[in-house]
Amino acid sequence: MDHQLRHEADSDELRGVAEESAEGLREHFYWQKSRKPEAGQR
Repeated sequence: MDHQLRHEADSDELRGVAEESAEGLREHFYWQKSRKPEAGQR
């Protein structure tokens, strides 16, 4: 039981890190796109 709870906690933590990473990449992509509009038209 304890092992199962620990496993679920690790999964939740990994999922949170993955979501934060994806969010950061998305913000960075839009920031670059808004800063350099000509880059997307090449």
